[in-house]
Amino acid sequence: MGTRSLTVFKDENNREICVMYRQFDGYPEKPGIGYELADFLDGYRIVNGIPVSKETPVKLANGLGCLAAQVVAKFKDGVGNVYLYPAGTRDVWEEFVYTIEDKNGRPYLTCEDAYKKKVIFEGTPAQFLKKYSGDGADENNTAQLSIFPDSSWIEGFIYDKNDCLLTLKTKSGSEYSYYDVPLTVWNKLVAAHNRSESVGSFYCKNIKGKYTENE
Repeated sequence: MGTRSLTVFKDENNREICVMYRQFDGYPEKPGIGYELADFLDGYRIVNGIPVSKETPVKLANGLGCLAAQVVAKFKDGVGNVYLYPAGTRDVWEEFVYTIEDKNGRPYLTCEDAYKKKVIFEGTPAQFLKKYSGDGADENNTAQLSIFPDSSWIEGFIYDKNDCLLTLKTKSGSEYSYYDVPLTVWNKLVAAHNRSESVGSFYCKNIKGKYTENE
């Protein structure tokens, strides 16, 4: 099953222009669509009227409608995966919703975790790239990281970067802590989660029995 996402484009009057649906790789972390969106939008200028000048920026959009068309052209590379839906479309099994707006002539990006109904990012594309660069750290250098997979028995994983401590919480209420787990292992676990692979299988193969455990 893919990680579904919606990308919503809003004009200067806060009206939705259209919604782009993507079936796979909808997560924000690199190489998901969130990171790809931010990378594409970074450096864009949004104007009202196309300037005629030798110094016209390469990354230029004549309003949000123009920018929306450029984004679709970027991501629609063949049959399937990416579709255009009417403005206002929601509840199509999306896991993340990205909203692109114009703020002072620059793209402004918001990311909502649709399952948790919580905004997890709001800012410029450059700030998004910094937060979701894939190195396991965000712009605030948060020590504690977590994922909550779609699993029949796993409630979630919590990782403390300062102590290299990984904690597994099960849906039955048990907790298992593993010491001296490298950040690289955590990043691989997150990558497996983002690819909708079985984190339970990853845990059994790469963590259980390989690190000091305390129940």
